[in-house]
Amino acid sequence: YFSALHPSPRDSFMPRDFLYFDEKQGGMVWMYALAEGLSDGGFSTADFPGGLYATYVWQDGDEAENTRLYRRTLEEIEAEVKADPNPLPPLSVELALAVLLPFAVIFLIVHLIRRALHKTGRHKKSRVPRPRNRYFR
Repeated sequence: YFSALHPSPRDSFMPRDFLYFDEKQGGMVWMYALAEGLSDGGFSTADFPGGLYATYVWQDGDEAENTRLYRRTLEEIEAEVKADPNPLPPLSVELALAVLLPFAVIFLIVHLIRRALHKTGRHKKSRVPRPRNRYFR
C-alpha cells in the first residue's frame, strides 16, 4: 500500500515513516505521514497541528548519542528562534480569533444592552403631516 502512494512535490520529504515511544500505549508506535488528499487504506489516522517537527536517528541503545542529538536539536531550534527578526509569532487564523473574539463579544454585549435600553425608553414618533397646499395648517 505505502509504496503505491505518490505525494505532491510539496509533501515529498523522505522518510515518511516515524517510530516513537508512546507512554499512553506503553510501547512503540509506527506512523506514516500521509499527504492531504491521499487515501488512508483503511488504517487509523491522526491529525497533527501545523508547524515544524524535528526528528533525528540514532542506534538503538546508544543513550549517549540520543542525548547528544536531542541537545543539538534543541540548540538548533533556539538558534533559529533567536535569529528570527520578528519577535511576534506568525499571524494565523487561531491567533487572530484569540485576539479579536473577546472584543467582538464585548461589542455584541454592549450593543444588545444599548438596544434593550433604548427600546424601553423610546417613544413613538409622530409623522410629519404632508402639506396639502403650500401652507401648513
